[in-house]
Amino acid sequence: MQAAYLWTAPPSVMDMASKETIRVHNFGRKASGALAGQGSRLAVQAGLFVVLARGQGLESFGVYSLAAAAAALLSPFAGLGMTSVMVRNVSRNSATAPLEWTRALLVTTVGGMVVALGATAVLSGVLNGVPAFTIMLLLCADLLGSRVVESVGFLNQARTHSVRLVVGLPVALNAIRLGAAFTMALASGWSISLSEWAVANAALSIALAGLFAVAETRSSGFDWQGARLSRGHITLGLSYALGLTTQTGGPELAKLILGQSSSATSVGVFAAGSKILDMSAAPLKALASVLYPHYFREGSGGLRSAIRLSRSVAVPVVLYGAIGSVALYIGAPLAPLLLGADYSQAVAIIQILAPALFVRSLTFLAADALTGSDHHMGRTTVQVCSTAANAAFCLILVPDQQEAGAAIATLASEAILAVMLWVLIAYTLRRDPV
Repeated sequence: MQAAYLWTAPPSVMDMASKETIRVHNFGRKASGALAGQGSRLAVQAGLFVVLARGQGLESFGVYSLAAAAAALLSPFAGLGMTSVMVRNVSRNSATAPLEWTRALLVTTVGGMVVALGATAVLSGVLNGVPAFTIMLLLCADLLGSRVVESVGFLNQARTHSVRLVVGLPVALNAIRLGAAFTMALASGWSISLSEWAVANAALSIALAGLFAVAETRSSGFDWQGARLSRGHITLGLSYALGLTTQTGGPELAKLILGQSSSATSVGVFAAGSKILDMSAAPLKALASVLYPHYFREGSGGLRSAIRLSRSVAVPVVLYGAIGSVALYIGAPLAPLLLGADYSQAVAIIQILAPALFVRSLTFLAADALTGSDHHMGRTTVQVCSTAANAAFCLILVPDQQEAGAAIATLASEAILAVMLWVLIAYTLRRDPV
């Protein structure tokens, strides 16, 4: 009877069932590909992290981490959020790819150079004894090189619905960085000069970004005439930029406050712990890279549609967060074996931060659902409050407890963020039940 029913079902129902099966199959394939790619990315990032941490030493690694933190906080604003605007618009209409790509590339490049110069002037006053040119190169490697590479991957994903480049390009960039760092470590007896690494990192990052940008331009096209910045573009882009900065800016802000209040050595200890947390969250980032354009498509039907997408992946995401947090806490004593005896204090930092992996799994399910359904300003407001709480906690705790205080402040602010995002979703759905 079931076979007969399927045979006599209306063609529209059969078509819908077929399309849904294909959609689920394609999504699963993309997610598997992203997770596999993220595994490669994690291995490369872990290798680079270990080589730099051991080769540079605790203090130089702290300086490098401070520059990276500043770049992470500033990069969305350097590009005025145009990469996110590009993903939003191209995901909904692929014909806009040449115009959106031109705008995002130009703004990211010019803005990155301007912000790098300004940030160098500020950090030079904090990092006494570190040449300004070294600081600028460290910033340019991320503000220009890494951001352009990411933009190429996001455009290709939005245009072709393939996650291959959005995962593969950062892997290629970090693999080249790893090769350079490992070569420098071997040549110097595992004593990597910060200034020499800054030159190599910036040169390789910017050169590779240029190659990828040229290749993507040939594929998607370029539109000089239409790439104007309107007030609407800037307003929307800045809202995305603020959202991106405050989404994961807590640990980065904590590093900057720690560097101002304590020393580069304390920054190095905290940076090691937070980096291990970030690497543990790699599978969540992989899934987010797959789902990001889908949230915009589903979100065009409202927040409830976007939440259904979150619900479809909630069980594995939350389970990973819970199990991963326990594994982080138990495995923390292994960190000095990988990074060196100087990082023994990082064990306590990792254990304090371990529950944040579970908290991030809850945050992930809520945050992009709000963005994709055009409730981004609400999400951004919540994230600004969380970041402000992080800053307040750091200012209170860091002077006495140093890196441990920064870790406690980070965990507390991330928990506040997760709770407030879900409260916002519940309020929005109750106000607009359709």
